[in-house]
Amino acid sequence: MKGKRNTAARLAAAMTIALAATACSNDGNAPALTDPQEMCNPKLVGYSQQVTVNGTDTYSCMVEFAKNADDTTKMDMKIVGISPDKTEWNATVTTVPAEGCVRFAGTDSTDNYRLSVEGTWTPPANGETYATVRAACRIERRGSFPALGRKLTFPFTDGWANTYVSGMDEVEYEGQKYSASMAVDSAMTYIARQLARDYEALELCFNQDGTLTVGLMGHGALQAEPWMTFKYWLDGNTVTVEIDDEQAAKVENDWFGEMYALWWEPLFAGSYGRNTLVLKFNQQRDYMSMLLCGHDFSAAMRMYSKGNGTRMADPRGSKWVKIAARAMNDDWIVTCKSEPLAN
Repeated sequence: MKGKRNTAARLAAAMTIALAATACSNDGNAPALTDPQEMCNPKLVGYSQQVTVNGTDTYSCMVEFAKNADDTTKMDMKIVGISPDKTEWNATVTTVPAEGCVRFAGTDSTDNYRLSVEGTWTPPANGETYATVRAACRIERRGSFPALGRKLTFPFTDGWANTYVSGMDEVEYEGQKYSASMAVDSAMTYIARQLARDYEALELCFNQDGTLTVGLMGHGALQAEPWMTFKYWLDGNTVTVEIDDEQAAKVENDWFGEMYALWWEPLFAGSYGRNTLVLKFNQQRDYMSMLLCGHDFSAAMRMYSKGNGTRMADPRGSKWVKIAARAMNDDWIVTCKSEPLAN
């Protein structure tokens, strides 16, 4: 009985056939074909190559090729710039010489992703310094991240968040001292109560195509009301949410509202000009915990205390938010617990 070839092998074979079919034909006056070994010249590497991902997003990337130690018809390809966290994306690609360029295609898999790539490498024309790479990638999320393909629901109820204190046991406010952890726990409780006036829960859905759908569940609603859809990137149980400028403005406007402050504290950091928010997740028996930590969250609490935090329905909430904003630093961790996971 013939064994079944795995999906990656079939895909690689199909790509190789496609490349060969599109290479220049020999019509008796065969044109000079581009030598794939030129791809390994480090002096020809450009840092602004166009790489398209999943047919929708195009990034400016650094692309390098190196000789494959096991097969002279293949190259080891490295791409930097697809994701905002400077991750190196690698694939072993088959090369086919063509007139004026080299065509390539290949696949690779990691613990978090399945990658396929195809494209062309064109040597520099007269007067140009670097080669030109045009590549199209298909990236699918995979692996052991327990939230992948699931909906996580975080209800806006008392006790929805617990605080890990770092660096401060007490905080002083208007001449009185308060427990720092109690201040943040109380602020999160009152924030949940404020949100619960309009919504029951926050819903997160991590899709395999790399999109994170965020929704808000209304009272008595059968499904969540869509709020925004982001791109996300995985590193184990750490999720880097990518936020464009328009989305960042909406997050800040919806979260803070009109602010009574003379300064604005930036929330999102990132590289390659792309805003990011880092979240961490852990699975605890039948539920997931979401860890809010770092500068983005402590800054968000401080900015909230000067905006919507001043207009809470219960004035005690506004007080605790102000105290929490004074207590928090970038090392604090607030953990939110999801509803039980569906099987």
